[in-house]
Amino acid sequence: MPWSPGGPVKYKLEVGLDNLVTNDWLFTNCVPHIHLCFPNDRRLCQILGLATLHACYDPTLRETLPEAQRIRLADSLQGVDYGVNAVEKVPLHVHSVNGNLFIDEMMQQGQVAGGQAAPVVNAPGLAGAANGAILQSILLNQQQCVNQQALQQVQMEMGFSNMKQHMDQWFVILNDNLCGFGGTTHRGFARQDPVQAAN
Repeated sequence: MPWSPGGPVKYKLEVGLDNLVTNDWLFTNCVPHIHLCFPNDRRLCQILGLATLHACYDPTLRETLPEAQRIRLADSLQGVDYGVNAVEKVPLHVHSVNGNLFIDEMMQQGQVAGGQAAPVVNAPGLAGAANGAILQSILLNQQQCVNQQALQQVQMEMGFSNMKQHMDQWFVILNDNLCGFGGTTHRGFARQDPVQAAN
């Protein structure tokens, strides 16, 4: 299921190409002029290098690159089995939960994350990418709500426990004071009456 264009994305190498396509390889073959202008910003050059490599093997973007660059990249990866594209374009889901920013990779149908297949839910009137974003947003918000409710439950139980302990302490103090006056409030007042005390 292809993702519709637009929205935040990240580019990452296909599995097995890490040893071949290094940062230096990207700087030399994909973005030599950018790396020459920004030699200290390796992160910027890496991001643009991966995007350029992806564009080189994407039929809809290939023609936007200079012919010399396409030839250079094709020669550099000659004989390497990288499938359809050496770089995967992964859509990102940017959302906020309780004021905290989260950026998560969106899974496509058939992809596996953490050993479990990504859930697929079809909603009428929604494109696949939008549907996946909404589904992941709902699931993440639900998980955050469950965690927050569990934390509040623990805090409430601790509060009730502290209050019970505090009330038990005051009950013991009050009971000790009553016993000190003769066991009951009535006897305590009677023992303080000088006439009754003299009798």
